[in-house]
Amino acid sequence: MKKILLSTVHHPDVSLKNLESVCEQLQIIFDEVYLTISNVTSSKIKSSLNEKSFHCLTISSNGAADARRKVLKFALKNVSEKVTYFYCDFDKVIVALLNRNSEFKNFISTLNLKNEYRIVGRNSQDFESYPDTWGETERITNKVAAKIFGIDNVDLLAGCCAFDSNVGKVIAENSTEILT
Repeated sequence: MKKILLSTVHHPDVSLKNLESVCEQLQIIFDEVYLTISNVTSSKIKSSLNEKSFHCLTISSNGAADARRKVLKFALKNVSEKVTYFYCDFDKVIVALLNRNSEFKNFISTLNLKNEYRIVGRNSQDFESYPDTWGETERITNKVAAKIFGIDNVDLLAGCCAFDSNVGKVIAENSTEILT
């Protein structure tokens, strides 16, 4: 089954050289890449991404949930066959490919979903790399989510998930909240 990356780009902290390397890897790992790029992202980064064989849509900066919904709808409009979607904020994709390349590739290659939605969390080392204030806020939110959903150690705020075409359509038709 085809694997498609869905991602949102908003001020990634990356050199153009590293961005080029990341883009080359994405073209190997994924069958297609769909990006929403905020209109406040630097023109050099926008140009670099638009030059690839990626599907890019420039959008106004209106929050992560809006950008995530738009990239999903953008892909669903153009992809008719059954696929596996992997959504991850672009800054996290960059970090994964620059720091854990083989681990990321292996995870994507083994990703095979059928009528499911999977939250893809961070390992403890990655989680601890965030500023203390972010980590504490996210720990509290994740504890509440774990209790509500009955899932131990859920990392709901990772900004990363995977799902198939059927689930993608359900999300696109029903997601309307301020947060995803």
